[in-house]
Amino acid sequence: MCRPPQKCLYALLWLALPAMAGNGSADHPASYQVSPSEVRLTFFATKGDRTSVPVIAGGDFAVVDNGEILRTFRSFAPAEPTPLNIVILVDASGSVANYLRRTLTALGQELSRRETPSGDSVAVITFAGLQTNVVCVEDCGAAIARLGTLRAAGPTPLYDAVAFGAELAARRSRRNSRSVLILLSDGDDTFSKISQDEAVGSVIASGALLYSLALGKSSGAALRSMAEATGGRYFSGHETIDFVLKAALEDGRASYVVTYSLPTRATGFHSIRILPTHNPELQFHCRQGYYYDPRPR
Repeated sequence: MCRPPQKCLYALLWLALPAMAGNGSADHPASYQVSPSEVRLTFFATKGDRTSVPVIAGGDFAVVDNGEILRTFRSFAPAEPTPLNIVILVDASGSVANYLRRTLTALGQELSRRETPSGDSVAVITFAGLQTNVVCVEDCGAAIARLGTLRAAGPTPLYDAVAFGAELAARRSRRNSRSVLILLSDGDDTFSKISQDEAVGSVIASGALLYSLALGKSSGAALRSMAEATGGRYFSGHETIDFVLKAALEDGRASYVVTYSLPTRATGFHSIRILPTHNPELQFHCRQGYYYDPRPR
């Protein structure tokens, strides 16, 4: 199920007017502040934490908006297929020294053998200390193979790197594409100028989903909270890079869009959850909420 306040993916707002602002707040950075007449919510479901569920019916779920349970919607349909704009962030700091080489090897092999579907794009970034480097944009398998001598060293600017990746994703985003950040790290930030909330807010503002894969013996707390706040997914170190890439692709193909009238005109933050109505094994992934502001902008 979609657990508050994090387990809520990709809540965008469908507006009577075309304007949309990506301004969150310090309390709820992973949300939009807009004046909607209708809420448009994009989500996907998984069975447990692993397998995407490709077919969902309107009666399989209910939306909880600010505590009000909604079972009747204006519309409900599969999301239109869109190309992926993938940005992969690789932690190269000293704390992952025991895992960097095998991580780069696995990533290079996966990108070399995986055929990128038409319209999809891939970029790879490494980060450590003061260095955040764009390794490649397209043809990433060959570029990563040249990183065999890269040594893990320095502190970890995790949150700064996430914000950098979100900015790159936003710059490379095209009309009718979906941006995905894939973060490979132990999740221990030691050097960032910005906070975790600010990093999450930058991902939300870019329109991207964050998928995180823990390296080493990480507790995964920061990686999980960031991923789930943006509507993405967290994977422990027991999973592989190819599994995470496959999950991101499958989740996109299994996404749905539901619209409903704003249930309350209360100014401020509206929390969102999606709950299963029949099958308790279903977990629904959506962003955690939005802001309603009736004042003219």
